[in-house]
Amino acid sequence: MMKKFLILFSIAFLVTYCLCDELEEDVEETEKIDTSKYYRAQVESCPGCSLNRLKDVKAFVYEDVPKYDKVTFKKINGAPPELVFFDEDDNVIERVDLKPLDREQCNYELLKRGFLLKLAARSAVNREEL
Repeated sequence: MMKKFLILFSIAFLVTYCLCDELEEDVEETEKIDTSKYYRAQVESCPGCSLNRLKDVKAFVYEDVPKYDKVTFKKINGAPPELVFFDEDDNVIERVDLKPLDREQCNYELLKRGFLLKLAARSAVNREEL
C-alpha cells in the first residue's frame, strides 16, 4: 500500500512540476513583467451570484486558486470576481477583472506575475538550497 502511495505521489509531483515549468517558460517568452513587486494575490468575489454564471472563473476560484502559493479567495457578497495583487506591505498593486477571462487566462494572470503552484514553489526552494 505504501509503495503504491509513493509511486502515485511521485507521478503526481513530476506531472505538476513539468506542467508548471512549461507554463512558466511560456509566460517568460510572451510577456516580461517585474514579478518582484508581487508578494501575494487574492481573488475577491461573491461566492455564488456572478460565479454561477461564469463556469470557467468558478472552476479557477474553487479548484485552481487553492493550488497556488500565496493566493487566497476572499468571499465578498455582491462583488464581481477580481484578482487583486498586493506588495509586501499589503498595498494593492493591481486589480484584474476576471469576468471576461476563461480558466486558462485566469491561471496565466497568476503565472505571468510569478506565482507558483504549491508543489513547484517547494521544489524551487529545494533547488535554491542545493
